[in-house]
Amino acid sequence: MTSINSNENLNTLEKRIKFLRAKMHKLIETKGDISAPEIIEISQILDKVLVQYLKQKSV
Repeated sequence: MTSINSNENLNTLEKRIKFLRAKMHKLIETKGDISAPEIIEISQILDKVLVQYLKQKSV
């Protein structure tokens, strides 16, 4: 993978992380319960994207 593609991929992952965090925080405010299924689902997706980001960044 070229440096440009790698940077583009990191930027895409960063945007996804920001989006998921904002969505999760909004749901927490709305639901008022961090154990709500929707919040757990977003949290799990966010975890996976963060792992992808960290793996990509270490390459």
